Amino acid sequence: MGKGGAGRQRRLLSPLQNYLETSKYDAFLYLTDGSLFFSGAKKNILHIQFPFTQSGGKLFNLKLKNWQIKNANSKFTRQVVEKAWRTKIPYLHYPYVDLSPNQTEEELNTLFSNKKPIILSSGRFINHQTSSAHSKRQDILIEAFKIGQNRYKWSNLRLILVGSIEPGKSHQEYVKSLKKQAAGLPVEFAHDISNSELVKLYQQSSVFWHAAGYQVDELAFPHRVEHFGMSVIEAMGQGSIPIVVKKGGLKEIITDQENGFLINSVDELVNQTNEVISLDLPKQNRLRQAAFNRASDFSLDKFCQTLEEMLQAAI
Repeated sequence: MGKGGAGRQRRLLSPLQNYLETSKYDAFLYLTDGSLFFSGAKKNILHIQFPFTQSGGKLFNLKLKNWQIKNANSKFTRQVVEKAWRTKIPYLHYPYVDLSPNQTEEELNTLFSNKKPIILSSGRFINHQTSSAHSKRQDILIEAFKIGQNRYKWSNLRLILVGSIEPGKSHQEYVKSLKKQAAGLPVEFAHDISNSELVKLYQQSSVFWHAAGYQVDELAFPHRVEHFGMSVIEAMGQGSIPIVVKKGGLKEIITDQENGFLINSVDELVNQTNEVISLDLPKQNRLRQAAFNRASDFSLDKFCQTLEEMLQAAI
């Protein structure tokens, strides 16, 4: 193909400048923030990774027709946006996860056997009471961990909560309240760690928890549930067994009881976790292998394959 363009970070230009600038390209790929513009490229590819619910007016719909090839980052996002924008989104362009290269059976067995009694959760710390963004609900995870400690005597388990803190006083206060809630428990907080440190925690963790979307009506408030679930895929790619809220994009990542577990309540989270950690090693490893295999479905090769299909369609 000839010239191509990527519009992930475009400058603030006038509508005419946008059109003239993009007219240089045979194909132009744009990650939308909910806004659209007229592109002058021969073919235009629109990537949507947020479940927008507001419908546009006549001008918006006219601009939307300018983007001939549309894709979303999950079935969940696609379903919400197709309804709101009254348009078809034919392509799913899932994010990809970096798996450890050339994982032989022996290497995977070594990875699985080196697991530690760690429950891990990864995601930004966002106060769900003051923000419309999808909070990872670390407060729910601490509550579940405390119940598990009391109910099942999880004396050897640690809960590690990883993630940066969203800017703003309310989010800082949220983290302070979490640390108060976790006082006396083997709960650790890790903010702004390096990617290599995070990968190491993925490799060490036995179970991965994710509570984004807890008690949220995903049809009424789709922006408050997980749109896809990248951290869950990353954990599965290192053999951590996921136990996550049955909402949003998480439902299309995990097949319940096969490569992870979908839960709806704190009680289910506690009981399911106890069942998993009580399994013998061969049964745990079968779950880890299934989780790893599912994560492999979101490889760089498959990401590039879908991108190539869209680019070919743009010719």
